[in-house]
Amino acid sequence: MERLICLLLCASTGLSMAQTASNEVVTLRVSGDRVSLRSEPSLEGYVLDSAMRGDELLYLSTTNGWVAVEAPQSLDFWVSDEFVEEGVVVPEKLNVRAGPSVNYAKMAELNKDDRVEVRGSFSDWLKIAPPKGSRVWISAEYVEFPAPVGPDAAPSEEPEQGAAAAT
Repeated sequence: MERLICLLLCASTGLSMAQTASNEVVTLRVSGDRVSLRSEPSLEGYVLDSAMRGDELLYLSTTNGWVAVEAPQSLDFWVSDEFVEEGVVVPEKLNVRAGPSVNYAKMAELNKDDRVEVRGSFSDWLKIAPPKGSRVWISAEYVEFPAPVGPDAAPSEEPEQGAAAAT
């Protein structure tokens, strides 16, 4: 009953299940093998990695048959090294990308003085751990929710970020 109330509350307020008033964290289980984790909710999204059957992912939101999950810590994201000094972000905003170039998808945004976990480098780019809250997308067809999520659970849409950020 409490889960149903939570789902209805989420649907009516536009909050995702991971952001409920009770701070309930919802994990889902991958039901397919080698399921693509993508940069955006479409088949055209850049494939970042694959999830395996049984992997558990933190649920963030849903939209149009896709599920946003927190980026697994096994993923590598990238930032331009000119904007990071000793593991600390220098500009007011810094785009985190799926690969070492501005041609890769923007995956997250960091703020001035945020710390990054540097894992390596390539050319003028730093390979970093995904920042907390970074989202990747998986087809809803290949995940199982811990409890039934019916049509009454409206998808939650995230507003676009308005501030410009450094590459």
